[in-house]
Amino acid sequence: KFRKTKLAALLADPASFSASHGDEVLLPLEVWTQRLARPCTVFICVAGGDGGGYEEDEEEALMEREWVGMVTLRGPFSYELYRLSGPESPVRVEVEEEEEEGEDPETRWHLSNLWTSSAHRGRGLAKKMVQECLDFATSESKRLPGKDKARVRLIIKDEGSFLKRMYARMGFDETGRASLREAYIASGDEGCLPRDTSSKEELIGLWETRFGLVMERVL
Repeated sequence: KFRKTKLAALLADPASFSASHGDEVLLPLEVWTQRLARPCTVFICVAGGDGGGYEEDEEEALMEREWVGMVTLRGPFSYELYRLSGPESPVRVEVEEEEEEGEDPETRWHLSNLWTSSAHRGRGLAKKMVQECLDFATSESKRLPGKDKARVRLIIKDEGSFLKRMYARMGFDETGRASLREAYIASGDEGCLPRDTSSKEELIGLWETRFGLVMERVL
């Protein structure tokens, strides 16, 4: 059901994702299964019916009811796994100084694949799902010794002005730029990258040019 919903979302709203339907539909089932395992936490919003709720348990509701939204949160990551591969990682200097002192108070997370069904938009579902991710990252950080901050990052297309405004209202700051290749890696989809992303000018333009906007919030 996760695969079916994601593929339908890619067809209906391709701008919400870094990957394409043409690439995703070819992936074996094992890849989809891995996407539901740690370090991924997938938050799914299901339709509540006329009464706004449901009597089933959570597992039954997930299987029986319509999925109207989902978002993926990956983490927590070490700094080395979290940072972008290029020279512009927004947290590079800050974290390197802390690591030299033997301290690193942050957990680091990456949020991606936010999607809501067009029939259920305008009801604040996207904001609620993002807030669930922030609350989860905060609560998980408190479980770990020596961690008192949670840094949550996302990468969006800069022309996505609605998302940009929504994230800004939720306290996210613009902290850098990312390429499509870096977005794939950050989302855990490095296995879906083509072998060659830089031998030709058109490949560099598609995969290596940093047209994605990086936003972060520290909680």
